[in-house]
Amino acid sequence: LNGSGWRRMAGSTFTVKAGDKLYLSSNPNGMKSYVWNGPNGFTKNGNRNGDILLANEIQASMSGEYEVTLTYSNGCVKKKSFTLNVLTPPSDFFAHWKLDDDAKDAIGDAHGQIKGGAQLVNDPIRGKVLSISKNGDHVHVPAKPQMQVGVGGKDFSVAFWMKLTQDHTGKWRTVMHKGSGVWDRTFAMWMRPHDNRIHFRVGTTHNRNEGGNSNQELKLDTWTHVAYVHKGKKLRLYING
Repeated sequence: LNGSGWRRMAGSTFTVKAGDKLYLSSNPNGMKSYVWNGPNGFTKNGNRNGDILLANEIQASMSGEYEVTLTYSNGCVKKKSFTLNVLTPPSDFFAHWKLDDDAKDAIGDAHGQIKGGAQLVNDPIRGKVLSISKNGDHVHVPAKPQMQVGVGGKDFSVAFWMKLTQDHTGKWRTVMHKGSGVWDRTFAMWMRPHDNRIHFRVGTTHNRNEGGNSNQELKLDTWTHVAYVHKGKKLRLYING
């Protein structure tokens, strides 16, 4: 199984995202011919090694079990199978950065770039995570059409997990900021200088700097879920809720 540049042996369950390009591969030593069978009447056979293009863009309907029957030159016949799960993200997602292997957008093309000394590290609770420890460490995501959130007063939300490992420093520390300059706040969040509350802001046609502060402080060395929600004429920040 070969999809989006990765390859696996048959015999397991694989999860891919809708829109991926997917190849089936069957090329063990001594193989004479193969027959692939899958969902919705899919079948493909051949008598040489090589990859079969299953789809340029995988669809959810292609989920299911795939089986290959291999016939070898010595007459031996073997069968192998795998199960394919195709994930289709909610239609209202504009981007999803898992930050497990890189800063790529898992559902689109709003790919980020890891900058400064930021790096992916292993966390005992959440697995691979992005570690940011000093000024200049960040992920930069270039402008994309789907990133024009809130245009015309439309609702949107931004949610993420974070673990604060350093107490307040007396300085503003950026959590997340979308905009070309510090006063372009089409969403923005900072850690406050003198406590561990989040300062959350948004720029509007009425005021370039509207928002508030979280009611509670983030606990040190604890994973916290943060949700920044713009709905109607209100902007709210949810901490673990």
